[in-house]
Amino acid sequence: LKLTQSVQDLMVQLTSNSEAQIRQLASVLLRKKINKHWASLSTDVQQQIKQALVDQLTKETEVLVRKNIASLTATLASEIINSWPEILTFISQCTESDSVPAKEIGLYLLAEIMESDSACEFLKPHHQNLLDLFAKSLEDTSSREIRRNALKALGNHATNSEEESSLHYIVQLIPKILQVVEEALSLNDEELVVFSFEVFDSLIESGISMTPHLELIVRMAIEKIGANKALALGTRECAMDFLETLAERSPKVMTSESLSYLMQHIFSIACETEEEESSPVDMALRLLDQISLSLPNKAVYPLAMNYINQMKSDPNTLVRKAGVLAIGVIAEGCADYMKQELGAVVEGLLQALEDPQEVIKESASLSLGYCAEHLKPEIYEHHEKVVPKLIQVTQQGSGKVMERVLYALDTFCESFDEDIENHLESLVGTLLEVVVRDFETKVKQVALSALASVITSADKKITPYFQKIVEVLGNILNSQADMTVKASSLQSLGTLASSSTLEQFNPYIQESSNLAYSYLNTDNLEFREAAFAFFYNLSNLLKENTAPYFDTVFEQALTSCETAEMHVEDDLEDEETQPTLKVRTAFLDEKTAALHTVGNFCKACPHQALPYLERISKVMEYLFEYYHENIRMQCVTTASQITEGISKAGFGNIQQFWFVNVVPHYLDMLTQDDSKEVVCRVLESVEELVKSIKKELLPENYMAQFIQAFKVLLEEDAECQKEGDETEGDHDETLMGDVTDTLHALAKEWGEAMGPYFEEVMPLFARFTHDKRNPRDRNLFTGALADIIQNLPYVAAKYSEDLSNLALRNLQSGEESLYRNSLYFLGVVCEFAPSLAGNYMQYLELLNSFLTSQQEPETVDNAVAAVCRMVYSNPQSLPLDQVLPALFEQLPIKADIGEVQTVLKCVCFLFENGYDMSAYLQKSIKMLVEGVVMSVQDPENFKVEEPVKTRTLNVLKGYTNDPHFQEVGSKMTPEAQQILTQLLAN
Repeated sequence: LKLTQSVQDLMVQLTSNSEAQIRQLASVLLRKKINKHWASLSTDVQQQIKQALVDQLTKETEVLVRKNIASLTATLASEIINSWPEILTFISQCTESDSVPAKEIGLYLLAEIMESDSACEFLKPHHQNLLDLFAKSLEDTSSREIRRNALKALGNHATNSEEESSLHYIVQLIPKILQVVEEALSLNDEELVVFSFEVFDSLIESGISMTPHLELIVRMAIEKIGANKALALGTRECAMDFLETLAERSPKVMTSESLSYLMQHIFSIACETEEEESSPVDMALRLLDQISLSLPNKAVYPLAMNYINQMKSDPNTLVRKAGVLAIGVIAEGCADYMKQELGAVVEGLLQALEDPQEVIKESASLSLGYCAEHLKPEIYEHHEKVVPKLIQVTQQGSGKVMERVLYALDTFCESFDEDIENHLESLVGTLLEVVVRDFETKVKQVALSALASVITSADKKITPYFQKIVEVLGNILNSQADMTVKASSLQSLGTLASSSTLEQFNPYIQESSNLAYSYLNTDNLEFREAAFAFFYNLSNLLKENTAPYFDTVFEQALTSCETAEMHVEDDLEDEETQPTLKVRTAFLDEKTAALHTVGNFCKACPHQALPYLERISKVMEYLFEYYHENIRMQCVTTASQITEGISKAGFGNIQQFWFVNVVPHYLDMLTQDDSKEVVCRVLESVEELVKSIKKELLPENYMAQFIQAFKVLLEEDAECQKEGDETEGDHDETLMGDVTDTLHALAKEWGEAMGPYFEEVMPLFARFTHDKRNPRDRNLFTGALADIIQNLPYVAAKYSEDLSNLALRNLQSGEESLYRNSLYFLGVVCEFAPSLAGNYMQYLELLNSFLTSQQEPETVDNAVAAVCRMVYSNPQSLPLDQVLPALFEQLPIKADIGEVQTVLKCVCFLFENGYDMSAYLQKSIKMLVEGVVMSVQDPENFKVEEPVKTRTLNVLKGYTNDPHFQEVGSKMTPEAQQILTQLLAN
């Protein structure tokens, strides 16, 4: 077969052999080899072969052989269509023939040819002929094969055409295709139904508008197919997949009527019995998920919750289950609306955990897990109810319920920082008990994962439970336990090391490291992942003392990063099936852990990493372009860690890597990567690096390039923003939050030099702050503007009128969710734009309404802080004899502790400038004392800059003998008294 002569020899067998099986085999082999040898054949031989194929198609009597010859002919035609126009003449003759078999083979050949992009391009001038042909064929009831092949041809054309304009003729055929579907359903011909919806699906994927017909297609898809229990699962799935594609690719075309109609049937299908792993219930919930992600919250959430609230108390278990699951399914897409009534949502799920039916408990646990994942941080406000209830169910449950509840606990505890200490004893005790008891491997794995999440969130607060945890994990690692459980235990041990002190973990380092080494020296990907996870966590504890492990582990990690593995299964039975790429999750997880190790080790031992930098650069170059987004995300993080780590050995060491190997990829990813998660990771990495490396990270020429990328994101025109309905503002809020956070970090570091760059992107902020935008966007960008212009006084002054008008517009909008950030914003604008002093009385009148009416404590605090900023910025523009009594009546800050520094600056200003403070002395001293003491006790939350702290202490030093000062000091804890004494002494 490697010889050109084999083509002619096989053609002889194809045209002359009397055995159908031989002719069949000859056609299959020719299909594989003909294009490879075609150019080596003489022109005469080529012409003979083309004619022989056409002739054989006409006279072949065996249906299967005829189809294979048609596939062979199409394979050749796809390559030489420009020099074989006669093939179209042949197809035309077949389809116009009175012979049914001729029509069938003509359309089959056309369908096969249309699998080629070049053939579809060649057919562009023939659209009218195609329209006439397919219109006639779809109405032809003489043979189902005629309709089948016509539908296949249309689907292939829609899939493989590179231009939308080439497909408009297909839209004209939609009524005829729908008629085929109707007739096929009546005849139980489900294959024709599937082929029809594959045409519709391909049209949607291609971007063609089907608007005039969509209402009818949607109703047929959901009612007559998706909800039709008499049809096969695959048939129902094709219709549901079409609806899912429609929601994802063209959400704007969905009317409120079609959405309402869809929801009715989705929830009905979701209540069916699940007999298989893949079921109509899964399809319905997948469609609901896509709808909630793509369509506006305001359209989806009320409709969905209406059904959910009716279903959760239904006596039918299947109905209750569907309602409970639906809550979790819409949690991501409808997060913004769900957060507004999160208390009721959480309460409903906790009640479902008490349902006598195990399947309801499973569903409630899953939904709580989804809510914990997508409704952070607001869901943590309900920790006092959620955590004890989950622990209670864990202690009572078994099997699937146990696994699902542990998943919910794991997800809830992932970033559960502040209040986790209140639950540590019960969490650690419960999870360790699950690990040591006789549960299934999967249950123990999830319990160990949850334990790792608890340890990570608790950090040093885990110390009282260290010994208990390390003993249980050590016993597992030294036992004959399941190897998967041992791998999970090693990962958890690494997490514990990262949250421990060196003194605590030192006795266990040698033994656990030896075990991790042994895992690295196996071919088991799960073990290697566990070992890498252990070492990258250990490096967090050891820092520069990671050195003894560096070369051995680093070499293994780089080798894993360099490995390119494809697991390909070739379906030999089906000649039409392409090799399928199946990448093992374990391979990706191991590579991710290896990348993480490279980054952490570079941070821990930068000098030892320097000799590897050239090799690291090649690895990163390869992985930045990796097809799987998880690897690209970790690559972004690792590049950031390498840059930060090696820069500690001198930024000159990392300049080549950063500017040549990282920055171009970061810039490209911001606008071209199709994963929002990857883009967010790039933004987060730039923000973190700016904070650690400072202005040196982005010289002016690179800053200009990043600003251009930010503009593309703010225009919502990046690749990752191409899908979904952005006009309603239901875009990924996290993405925009990361854009504004990065701009804030740059402004903070660059100061006024950032002004001209920010002026380029500032007009785009108006897209998100105008009145027609949803409140969430307006709130986010108003707050971001306030954060940024604090570092750019020039910009605040230059645009003071526009900025103040935005604040006033928001405060007078009646939209309560805008009040806090808008009050903060108004105060900042007043502080940095002196020209607004003439408007202070107008502002005060507005602010007074927030101080005197019933408002949330945080809102009042922001109004108070705005007045404070006016006081210390332009006191001469205020009637202080009226302002100060009203101001001090609202002090101290009640809820928004981020404004404590603003109050300290105001009070210090009044003392420093000799204002009469006798009426406010006791309250002022108390606020000043508590402010500086808390900035030492809890610096993470009570952020007070050193200059403000110094001013505060200077004021207090003048009142140390005052009775008010003595009284405040006497009521403080001994620890606080000691802190205050030390501060004043310094």
